[in-house]
Amino acid sequence: MEHQDSDVCVVGAGISGLSVAAFLGELKPSWRVLVLERSERSGGAIDSFAGGGYLAEWGPHGFLDNCAESRDLIRLAGLEGERVTAPLGEFVRYVCLGGRLQVIPQKPLRILRQPLIPWQAKLRVLADLWRPPLAGEPTVAEWVAHRFGPALLPFADAVYTGTYAGDIERLRIDAVMPGLRELERRHGSVIRGVFHRLRTARAANRGEKRRLPAMTSFAGGMGALPARLAAELEARGALHCANGVGAIGPEAGGWRVTAERGVYS
Repeated sequence: MEHQDSDVCVVGAGISGLSVAAFLGELKPSWRVLVLERSERSGGAIDSFAGGGYLAEWGPHGFLDNCAESRDLIRLAGLEGERVTAPLGEFVRYVCLGGRLQVIPQKPLRILRQPLIPWQAKLRVLADLWRPPLAGEPTVAEWVAHRFGPALLPFADAVYTGTYAGDIERLRIDAVMPGLRELERRHGSVIRGVFHRLRTARAANRGEKRRLPAMTSFAGGMGALPARLAAELEARGALHCANGVGAIGPEAGGWRVTAERGVYS
């Protein structure tokens, strides 16, 4: 078994672990960063598939460009020139209901006019104005049903499956949408919080046209992002796949990580 010292040991080479390593590489270039991954490949849930002239995703199909950190990550991966964007103001989502494709508009009033859910369920959405915040860390499914009603669960499922490749019965709303939870806690209602945010943004950006964010991916699929981040680590011998971690414990001056192929301090 090998023994290797590092300043930081990251467990897991999914997009979170690879991002941590990339940001540390920029912020602390002198630090020795090591990433350990249990599986044979890096990237976690992100995995693109090309075949028969089609490009598809086994996991998330993209991410919004309204987060400065995500734009920084694209820069660190050197993928600025390979971005493929779909501005939400120009492109919309579709959901299959009753065997037919139904458009999901990007503006709330237009959504209410669409025959996506019955009027009773649309009125139930307004109960968000009076529903108290859920305590603890509810799942996305629990939170959506509590705030807006169970009729919206299929739409939440479509959104979170496409973005996180996750199960809304297991994903925690605090982890995937902390901004919505903050609106809920601060204003007692997501609807009130959204309108407050819109008024504040309108006052701060008078004269400027507000744009909706764009869904972002890459010419080679989402898999290009973890692949490029991993390649940088592999070139430095800092990424060890097929090397699952079995134990982590404190030792003098730091931590001891025991993995399948070695011990790392």
